[in-house]
Amino acid sequence: MNHSMTYLFSNKSCNINNLFVLLFLFFLTSCGGGGSNTTINNIPTAKEAALEKIMAYAEDGNNSIPNVQDYFDVGASGINNQNISTINSLVDGLEADDVDTTDEIITLTTQLGINLTPIANAGEDKTVDVNQSITITGSGTDSDGSIQSYTWKIGSNILATTASFSYTPTTVGTHKLSLTVSDNQESSASDSMLLIVTTATTQDTIKQFFNYGQSLSLGTKASPLLTSSQPYKNIMFNGGLTARANPGKLVSFIPLVEGRNVESQSSATANNIIQRIINENGIPLNNQTDIYLASNPGAGARKISELSIGTIFYDTILTQTQAAKDIAQELGILHQVSFMTFMQGESNYTNPPMPALTYAAALSKLINDLNSDVSEITNQLTLFPMINYQIASHRFYLRTIPTVALGHLYASKTDDNINLAVPMYIFDYVDNLHTDNQSNRQIGNYFARTYKRVVIDKIGWKPLQPSTVNWQEKTIDIMFDVPVGPIVFDTSWVAAEINKGFDIWNSDFSEVLDIIQSVTIIGQNTVRITMSMDPPTGSYVSYAFGRDVHNGFSGRTLGPRGNLRDSAGDSDSGPFGRMDNYSVIFSEQKM
Repeated sequence: MNHSMTYLFSNKSCNINNLFVLLFLFFLTSCGGGGSNTTINNIPTAKEAALEKIMAYAEDGNNSIPNVQDYFDVGASGINNQNISTINSLVDGLEADDVDTTDEIITLTTQLGINLTPIANAGEDKTVDVNQSITITGSGTDSDGSIQSYTWKIGSNILATTASFSYTPTTVGTHKLSLTVSDNQESSASDSMLLIVTTATTQDTIKQFFNYGQSLSLGTKASPLLTSSQPYKNIMFNGGLTARANPGKLVSFIPLVEGRNVESQSSATANNIIQRIINENGIPLNNQTDIYLASNPGAGARKISELSIGTIFYDTILTQTQAAKDIAQELGILHQVSFMTFMQGESNYTNPPMPALTYAAALSKLINDLNSDVSEITNQLTLFPMINYQIASHRFYLRTIPTVALGHLYASKTDDNINLAVPMYIFDYVDNLHTDNQSNRQIGNYFARTYKRVVIDKIGWKPLQPSTVNWQEKTIDIMFDVPVGPIVFDTSWVAAEINKGFDIWNSDFSEVLDIIQSVTIIGQNTVRITMSMDPPTGSYVSYAFGRDVHNGFSGRTLGPRGNLRDSAGDSDSGPFGRMDNYSVIFSEQKM
């Protein structure tokens, strides 16, 4: 049981006799008296100690004053900070034998009109197979009255208003059921139990995910489409990836393919998850039970605030969650929301550009809000993660400082539920703003790998990012978190960039300090920058910020970029190329 009622324990005073007994026992124990197996059997229980303290106070008001915990220990749970002085004043005028039992103390509370709080008992935790009925039985007791009502809930959803009820869980997972009881004087108490819902036999599970964001998430301009057939069992709504909240387009499932003659990231994300389970875990398709349900509920040219809670696009996610759950129940298939991918930030570079920390906070709020609202529909207790890109189109918007890109990085570092999968400077763009169809497929593969590492493999994820920056007189050593070592400089995929993408800036980013003499790799995970002079305090080292020559461009050939990657592609590649992890866009200040 997990009682919701908690109490602060305070130190209990002992009377003189107990003190001598404890000192004597301590002396025996410290000196080895009685041998090494001596057991102290006479230490009073909490209830006994509390009764002794209350009796001592009744005998002599100069003794230690009983507190709320003491009365709770003897069974008078209605005593609180507001009425403690009243009952102590009454006890002070009595004799010890007037308060030497729980019943006598409860009688005092009744005389004072104090209502004792009832006690709720939700029962022991239980395990049941999904879609199987189980009887849940709780109880309530009230020492100075009677229980008048029972309320069982999961989250804010009321399940029953009786002590016992029958319940049929429809979602696999661990569900917390809370019981609240109220007495005849409207005092209440709560307790909870866990219902562990398991799959009785091998059964398909729909793993729903949302590829959310701006026009990039919709595959805008990424023509022609590449995925016109479904190689596995992955699905979408009958209205396609962009079914939105149209009721007529959310009534059934059909095989997942791309549409509107463009290629988004969704098909590749779902299909690559399945392929990785085959390749990495050796589980053939026929033995896999997860079916991925994809949708693209976002919209182009939207700031993050226009995709957050309270907007029609946010509400579309909730509508699609409810629709998927309803269809799954009709089919007798399990359902849960498993993750979301997020591709947004371009509109937050427009006037005024959004500060990095502000954007990071908005990103965290978005995924936290969605987890809260989705769980109200699905009753799932496990948080689903956000997997996002790192935007690299700041120079298209003539921005020197990539605040939104830094916001993506900060969010992934400060929120364990946000995972940065890939920086976008390594891809090809149609118009310096929208990636092409092949790039979208590869982005989906990066999303799939990050999801698998976080949710399926449960090993967590860190991109290639700086972990330690050591500023010395004329050198900077940057140590990186490296997914697959060693790190290398590669100019065969991402076009060669000056200083491999590293720059030194003055304190307000108004000027590049052209003092870098060399950029080299030291060992498996460290980049060393050698400079002609010691940069002043407040200077910044940056990566993939670009310079004015990159204004108006994005991507791996003309946009702001860098050449540092790990070696993941040596063992992880496919028809769309190597899956190396390129360094995130970042800046670090000399303090």
